[in-house]
Amino acid sequence: MKSAILFLIQRPVAVLMSTLLIIVLALIAAFYTPVSLFPDLDVPRVVVRIANEDKSPEEFENAIVQQFRNHLLQLKGVDEIYSVSTETEAEITLKFDYGTQMDYALLQVNEKIDQVLPNLPGMVHPTITKYSLSDYPSVYLAVQPQGTQSPERFLEVSKFVEYGLKNQLEQLEAVSIADISGVVGTYYQLNINQRRLQSLGLNLQDITQALENSKVQVGTIALRQGDFVFDLNLDQLVGSLDDILQLRLQVENRNLQLADLVEVRERIRPESTYLYNGQAAISIAVVLLSTLIFIRSFKIGLLLVSCVGTALVVSFLFFYLAGVSFNLVSLTGLILGVGLMIDNAIIVIDNITQHSLGQAEPAEGIATGTAEVALPLLASGLTTSAIFFPLFMISGLAGVLFYDEALSIAFGLLSSYLCSLTLLPTLFQLFFRQGIQKNFNPLASWYHRTFAKAERYFKPIALVLILLTVGGAYVGGWVPLETAPAVEEEYLASKVYWNENISNETAQERLSTVLHTLAQKHGPELQSEIYLGRQDFYAQTKRKEVRNFEGLIYLRPTATAQIPQLWQALQKELLGAYPQARLRYLPPESMLASLLNEEAYDLQIIASDEERQEQVVGLLNATFPELSLHYLAHNEGYQLQLDEQQLAIYQIDRSALLDFVRYTLGGKPLYNLQRGKNSIPVLLNHELEKEAFLNTQYRTDAGDWVLLNQLVDLLPKLIPQGIETINNQRGYMLNVKTNGVSSEAIIE
Repeated sequence: MKSAILFLIQRPVAVLMSTLLIIVLALIAAFYTPVSLFPDLDVPRVVVRIANEDKSPEEFENAIVQQFRNHLLQLKGVDEIYSVSTETEAEITLKFDYGTQMDYALLQVNEKIDQVLPNLPGMVHPTITKYSLSDYPSVYLAVQPQGTQSPERFLEVSKFVEYGLKNQLEQLEAVSIADISGVVGTYYQLNINQRRLQSLGLNLQDITQALENSKVQVGTIALRQGDFVFDLNLDQLVGSLDDILQLRLQVENRNLQLADLVEVRERIRPESTYLYNGQAAISIAVVLLSTLIFIRSFKIGLLLVSCVGTALVVSFLFFYLAGVSFNLVSLTGLILGVGLMIDNAIIVIDNITQHSLGQAEPAEGIATGTAEVALPLLASGLTTSAIFFPLFMISGLAGVLFYDEALSIAFGLLSSYLCSLTLLPTLFQLFFRQGIQKNFNPLASWYHRTFAKAERYFKPIALVLILLTVGGAYVGGWVPLETAPAVEEEYLASKVYWNENISNETAQERLSTVLHTLAQKHGPELQSEIYLGRQDFYAQTKRKEVRNFEGLIYLRPTATAQIPQLWQALQKELLGAYPQARLRYLPPESMLASLLNEEAYDLQIIASDEERQEQVVGLLNATFPELSLHYLAHNEGYQLQLDEQQLAIYQIDRSALLDFVRYTLGGKPLYNLQRGKNSIPVLLNHELEKEAFLNTQYRTDAGDWVLLNQLVDLLPKLIPQGIETINNQRGYMLNVKTNGVSSEAIIE
């Protein structure tokens, strides 16, 4: 080892040029190394979403969702399958073990989905989503119209955000995705002239039949003219609203246009609802891609900085070769490694200095000093790496997440060791060609005097150290254990469950009244954000998990100390005005907390039926009022019951009658017009009361007119907000957050 070091220090130009070449390569590699907020870790979760067009949650679960779930249960490596079916969509969440190759798992999920599709009734288009840490939003922006708000002005802002601002943000180098929610769209509303319709002997079925006939597509026809063949395309006969209004209806000997019977208005349709400080706004989630004073010698300080800096740059080359990105975890490991790099350099410099003091030609001392510490430094580096080696072996989230940290520490130690044995001795020889002289160091002098005194009082000092060790071990038992570090609360986050069939407009009015009262008590500086109903975000965050008849509330006071009082005031105002609602406190949201604390609840109780669930809820609320309970409640509604005997007498097709009911109530579009990338629905303006709906006339195929109350009946029924299952076990699930209450006491 000594001869090798002598060989290097006698050829400083070769060593420096080689080091410079490695630095250049490392800098080039650093330029091509990806930069991200966190490691490119795929969350072991795949979500399958299926839109529910016109079925109840129960019917949708039995006819569609269960088939998907049965096939997905056959996948290998699935830890849990959770699904919830609502009146708007079904969401199937597949949780895999950490370390699963999610790209391969996604292919398997796609294969299973493709096997189910041919066996399903109607057209079903599921969407499959795989999540990664890089998809987590870093910044949320709120966009509002300036000045007086109006639906038309907000529609203009929605188009600007959706087609302008979103694209401009995503073109920035630092932005990966600009996810938006809260935009509004449009739809065409047909107001039917009922008197004119009845005077002509027509009804809604004639209009829907005319629209159905217009949807006929004959594809492409080949026309031959001599030696040439031309394609004649007759698809999309109806391409605009004017085309719909010009549709013809044959009434006896008269040929009428649809425009003679209906009036058309373009209405604004909110696709999702977001409020900022009580006013409608658009939320954009942006995903971003982001020692010398003790040495007392300028030359030795410069030597130390040069060696450590070179070791850092060389480690970039290892990053590139290993495919590791610059992220918070890998850079944290590199920062930890910097301290070890400095230690290595100081040890070599100190040992070289001891062997070179007073020598006119320090080359021999440099080689001897470096060779003496070569093996101890190697042993020290290996023992340090051994501490982090278990990170390579740990399974689950911890092993996957901190894999980059272990690698970066190993890279830093390796590059530091190589620089300490090659570059540092060479630079020392260049800096101290005339030898090195011993200087007075007051810090070393103070250390020697203190150590001499400590030797005289060995027993008292040893006793103090033993007491500190025992006391530290005892106090360590009182330190709280947490999966993730606590996140400082800067805002109050809560979720409201209305437990009523109310629209987003009604929920907006209720919350605006509550927030106005809170602002009067806590000052006008109180900022608020509200998400109502289903949101259109891509990332699986709390904002995405809002369902119909729910609301997510964010309140930001001027001082964080006001958050407890603000939470109490919100409970008092909201639950006092709407006692049937439930309000749940949400802890501060962060990406690592959502990953490390996957289960937001401490207990999960599965009841066999609705009655038993209500009994458990009542018992827990009475016994432990401090518990937070979350479950999908039931809303009051009606069940449509068909009179099969009357249908047989009048020879009425079930599907035709059900389509008529959906059209009548405005729940199914009469037509969908394509305008660019958007599909604009055409709906009837029918908001009927129960009696008016039952007195609507229906014309049979034989031409007879029958009132709907002769064919159907509306029976009051409690309709569940959703149907939940875990691993195909269906039940009424009650999720419990204990809030300090003993789980054993709750179970007893």
